[in-house]
Amino acid sequence: MSYDFAVLTRQAAGSDDASAITAAISVFEGETSTGKRPDSRLMALLADLEAIGAGDEDEGWISVWPLTASAEGVALPTTYPNVDDNIVVLLRLAARHGLVLVDLNADNSGANGPFDTGVVRTGPYARRSAGARPRHPQNDVGAHQQALAAS
Repeated sequence: MSYDFAVLTRQAAGSDDASAITAAISVFEGETSTGKRPDSRLMALLADLEAIGAGDEDEGWISVWPLTASAEGVALPTTYPNVDDNIVVLLRLAARHGLVLVDLNADNSGANGPFDTGVVRTGPYARRSAGARPRHPQNDVGAHQQALAAS
């Protein structure tokens, strides 16, 4: 069983969570623009994942390797047992490269607040609605930004 994420460029993610989820599904299903070069930020993210051994056949936590980036994003199926550790690594890498992380296994209804959609916008433009409480601690953008600053 895999736990699926997508990492998108800010442009592909759009300005609202529904657009980001739609783009993430398109990336995951391979329905992205053809003929365009992969985004350099996504290629750098893939290089970082390879450097830390995420795609290693024996010890890696990416379920499928090698991964293919498009101009819009990259699908990241991960192993399920280490999802908490995986999301932290992916948040750090998405933030480092100015990308948007979408958790495709999250409750995408948004019924319990903005973080239930599974869309985490990283970097200086990350937003959090006033009074919103994340359902899962790993989706707390502020805490992860503080952790990134400390690392």
